[in-house]
Amino acid sequence: MWQPAPGLYARAVLPNGNAAALERAVGALRWNQARRCQAPLRLTSLPEGSRVTGCAVDIASYPRLVTARLALQRADTEIMTVEYRYASSAGTSTTSDRTIAGRPALLTAKGTRLELIGIPRTTVLADFGWPWQGEPPAHIFTEADATSVLAGAQVTADPTRPESWK
Repeated sequence: MWQPAPGLYARAVLPNGNAAALERAVGALRWNQARRCQAPLRLTSLPEGSRVTGCAVDIASYPRLVTARLALQRADTEIMTVEYRYASSAGTSTTSDRTIAGRPALLTAKGTRLELIGIPRTTVLADFGWPWQGEPPAHIFTEADATSVLAGAQVTADPTRPESWK
């Protein structure tokens, strides 16, 4: 376990893995001066007034499976997560009902998750509609906010090469 800054932790585990792969994976998890998360997903567009407040990268089953989760926050009640999942043996979803920056996308039936479609063996989705008990907060992230985040999402071409996670 590595702690790049107080309150931030990173973990690298490769059961039955080789030392070289572990070294590359650990290097990818090191943050650029503890300010930027090294992940196979880069967010280049954030909704106005929001910031990335968390990042977790899981490489426990690297290189077969790589996951990353980024948290965005704009106010106490405005939270969005963006999840990335690469699975070397997974198929690619093709059903879409939207287009985001020229890429197919799908809004879930509940209308609270937006997913980019057509990226080989990869899922990228924004979860923007948190369920609230009682009356919903005055301001929450919207589908338009999630669309702007996913429009600027950059996915590495080869998630099995951590050195490309820049």
